[in-house]
Amino acid sequence: MPGKKEAITETSLVLPEISCAHCRAGLEENLSRLPGVKGVEVSLRRKRVRIRFDPLQTSEEMIEKSLAGLGYSIQL
Repeated sequence: MPGKKEAITETSLVLPEISCAHCRAGLEENLSRLPGVKGVEVSLRRKRVRIRFDPLQTSEEMIEKSLAGLGYSIQL
């Protein structure tokens, strides 16, 4: 629809298990497949993943479930 703007939300999560480039690539690939995910950035040094997404297509809960399915826990 012309003129329609997407509402993009960003979340940043700490994942203590991230340790290598393989982890980063797997996270980026898998999270990017979720509906509405617009961007994924992983910092190995900070053990943090930042996800930009459309909240009308996915939710933080769905992202967290996807991360759990990949074997990652989220540090609060």
